[in-house]
Amino acid sequence: MRKCEQYWPASGDSREIDSMVVSCSHVEQSRGRGWALRKFFLLRLHDREQRTFTQLQFHGWPDHGALKDSRKLIAFWRTARALLPKRSRSAGVGRTGEYILMETLVLVFESGSPIDSIQVVKLMRDQRMATVQTDDQFVFACRAALAYYD
Repeated sequence: MRKCEQYWPASGDSREIDSMVVSCSHVEQSRGRGWALRKFFLLRLHDREQRTFTQLQFHGWPDHGALKDSRKLIAFWRTARALLPKRSRSAGVGRTGEYILMETLVLVFESGSPIDSIQVVKLMRDQRMATVQTDDQFVFACRAALAYYD
């Protein structure tokens, strides 16, 4: 059984989805390197707004296992990082930490476990030291998690 079907158009093809047309304009694929790079063009029909985007697809990563060699994944990772606009690289601690805290608090609540939001932040900071940078971010994340159930 396949877990994922191809949802994007093949190279040179287009698909209309809702009020958009998605076209695949370029594919670089080599099984030897273990991943594919695709370039897409998106046209929103109602206002003719256009965007381009890139998709990277890594092949051969076992679903419930681990890769035996990291070289292909590292090459893939380097390519993905090189494609990111410089301005979008952030420390992932402020807003990202706030978002992760909100999600974590909701998940803990849904599991039926007692919630200690300060302990959650301490555990998060074991992974990323400066996450949730300000008191305001902490308070907002806690309030937003509560508001999720309003």
